[in-house]
Amino acid sequence: MVKKVLIQVVSVFTLVFGTCYQSVLALADNVGQFEIHSSKVMDKDGRAVERVKAGSTQKLVFDMTINNKDGDKASGTTDVFIPETQLKVMKAKVNATSSIPDAKASLYMEKNRKLRLKWSGVEHTARFTLEVPVEIGNPMTLTDLPVAVDDATSYTQQMIVLAEDAKDDAVSEAITENELPTDLTQQLDNYLKQVEAQKAEEEEKAAQKKADAEKKAAEAKKAAAKLAESKKLEAAQEAKEKADAKKEKEQQASDLEKAEEEAKETIENNADKPAAKSSRASTRAEGRQLESLLNDNGDLTSFFQDINYKVGDTEYPVTHESTFDPAILEGKNFTLNYGWTIADLNQKLGDDGPVNKDDTYSFEIRGLNALSQDIVSQPIQGTIDGHDGEVTIGFFSIEKVSDNVQRVTISFTETGIDETSEFWLSVDQKYNPGEPIYFEWNDGAVVSMLPSHITDALDKEGQFISDSQIQWTVEMNTSSFGSLVDGGMKFGDIELADALSVDGGTHKFDEDKINFSAKYKDDDTDLTDNFEVDAKNGQMTIVGKNTEDHAAVKDNSTIVFTFLTEYEVAKDNEGNFESEKAVFTNKIKATVGQLDLEEVKADVSTDVVSKKSGAAVNGTYPWTVDIDLQKFKIDEGSIQKLVINDTLKGPHKFEQKTEFRFTVGDDDYSEYFSPIVSSNGDGVVITVKPIDEIKDVEDYSELITALQTGKLTITYSTKDNGDGGAISSVSNKVEVSLNGQIINNGSGTSQEKGFS
Repeated sequence: MVKKVLIQVVSVFTLVFGTCYQSVLALADNVGQFEIHSSKVMDKDGRAVERVKAGSTQKLVFDMTINNKDGDKASGTTDVFIPETQLKVMKAKVNATSSIPDAKASLYMEKNRKLRLKWSGVEHTARFTLEVPVEIGNPMTLTDLPVAVDDATSYTQQMIVLAEDAKDDAVSEAITENELPTDLTQQLDNYLKQVEAQKAEEEEKAAQKKADAEKKAAEAKKAAAKLAESKKLEAAQEAKEKADAKKEKEQQASDLEKAEEEAKETIENNADKPAAKSSRASTRAEGRQLESLLNDNGDLTSFFQDINYKVGDTEYPVTHESTFDPAILEGKNFTLNYGWTIADLNQKLGDDGPVNKDDTYSFEIRGLNALSQDIVSQPIQGTIDGHDGEVTIGFFSIEKVSDNVQRVTISFTETGIDETSEFWLSVDQKYNPGEPIYFEWNDGAVVSMLPSHITDALDKEGQFISDSQIQWTVEMNTSSFGSLVDGGMKFGDIELADALSVDGGTHKFDEDKINFSAKYKDDDTDLTDNFEVDAKNGQMTIVGKNTEDHAAVKDNSTIVFTFLTEYEVAKDNEGNFESEKAVFTNKIKATVGQLDLEEVKADVSTDVVSKKSGAAVNGTYPWTVDIDLQKFKIDEGSIQKLVINDTLKGPHKFEQKTEFRFTVGDDDYSEYFSPIVSSNGDGVVITVKPIDEIKDVEDYSELITALQTGKLTITYSTKDNGDGGAISSVSNKVEVSLNGQIINNGSGTSQEKGFS
């Protein structure tokens, strides 16, 4: 069923390359909450497709607006219709881009593949663009496909779907048929009927809730009037009894016998009258568990009217099924506040209200830890006071159930509490990183929030493996968030976006041949076929395949992604490095289902050598050179091609018997190196000795391990050469080569250290 509105239709026909297209302009006065301006199926280059093969992956792009005309729908969720027989959604969550920074929206898929749109921050109106990856379904004739958000409908451009095995020349075949499959029409109609029915049900519930509230208010007013009348009668009765007693006393003084007869008669007359207290006796069982009343029939209703957490001087509201920024809570102590009024609680209890003496409410807090150490050995207890601090209506207790789980019990000690009274319960807490927070749990999440992004789930490092390639390794540890993904974590839930940058050179992907692999860290199981990889303009996307054969990700696993980039250090026309160092950076961010993982970055640089000089004494100049090779791939072959060339400038020289010491940390590796001083003492070339010249060593594994975990430090001294000259002109320059290529910017001034 399509929602009917008064529209003006204008048909425009345009001839483009011999094909006639019709566009329809609909002008409606009653703008709804949702507007779909356009919906198009587009290829990876951003072009609307006209002919496409079944089984291929494309993008369904929505251009839409969410309106908040009445100001009460800044956030919410609603249903979305996409014909999955023809456009199968390939991601569990897709974030939209917004025209307003604070406005956010995302499409997410529930366990039964039901599609929902979630939005927040729409104060008035916001425009969104949503790009949904879809797999094209069955072959069909030239057709525009229906889509809908809530009751707003739209149609894609007309396109034809060829068979998956169709030959390329089929794309050029003429298209003459134009028919919308009846099953898609029926699907849309059923969806709109469901939306209409759901809205009618919500309106009916709202009306019933209002009627119940009005009925309750009327009953409360009637009860109050009845109570007032009862008290009035009681007061009259009490006055009468006092008057009678006084009269009896006077009669006793004058006529004892007559007084005795009157007293006897009074006792007989009042023998069957009930006490005043019995006229106000409760007809309701006391000591009830309010959680069973609030959560009746599986509908989870919060006991509280307001929940917030306070960090420092800032309060943050708690909204069920929304997200929180873990950076605000991690490493900080904060206060969790629960607020309620008796009027709101009585309204939620409905016919079971009002709240009474000895009623209790219990719930659990999950994902947090109480700061007080006393909770470990015994429950924490305290009174519940009114907002003004003058009224005490009960007490609370907090006990530790298990790690990250606390049980809170509120017990009422009063009856007939003023409905206007406002009460707060505050507890000091600390957050367990990577977990959702269940602020109120009773056989399910009554009030809960997910972290907006997961920290410490990604780790990244890079390494030069040749004079033109860098190998990057990304580790995704799923143990901290895998259980948070609806329906369990699948490869199809994973999407990573990698971006390159550089300072002092070029840095890029080989777009024609992407070198990529993926595996489990613990057992090296190859996972490469579970992902699709694409690179363009210095950016790469890694998207998990949502297929039956490669569905589930192993629990508490770490996935290792490895890929290569190409680099080149900027040089001038003479082949010298243009800058002191080149830095190659790689940033990666990831989404898994509805969760965002915190972005991480790594960089490698040619800043390999650092140098410092000691105090010159009697023409002797001490030097310390640090060489960092940790970002370079070194093996048995490349270690033998390591060359360190130190050239002196100014009035000093190496002596032929100069003592060189080579260390990594506290360990001495001098036996591995062979320094050869030039004949005139103006430089030294340092190489690694052949293995057979090193005593008691079978291979270079110990040296390689040391160089991959620490810096190589070379210490030595040079001598005044007697030629004269200022001490400020004494300096030297170090160049490091690996596999025949200079790997540090040796011509830069940072590598030339002098005395002053």
